[in-house]
Amino acid sequence: MNDLEPDLIASLRLYSTHESGRTAPIRGVVRCPSASSKVPGTMMHSVQFLLGDQLLHPGEQQELGFRFLTEEGAALMRAAGTFYLWDGQFFAEATIVE
Repeated sequence: MNDLEPDLIASLRLYSTHESGRTAPIRGVVRCPSASSKVPGTMMHSVQFLLGDQLLHPGEQQELGFRFLTEEGAALMRAAGTFYLWDGQFFAEATIVE
């Protein structure tokens, strides 16, 4: 996201390890597919968010800015209200706050 304004602000919750989430924290610039639903076959859209040097551990939650590769992706996630992040499996969900 660097100097770009985020498309939306959302409260991101990493799933805990026992919820089939990650086993290690994340940090830095994260890019991954996102989906408005966990239903198989749902179209995914590329999203990026910036944690900087801060660690976000499995089970933790934080409000962050999200930037989508396409306007369509941002509009779909905004309309859904909640979206899910994917890295081989769903590892987090984000609920839009603005």
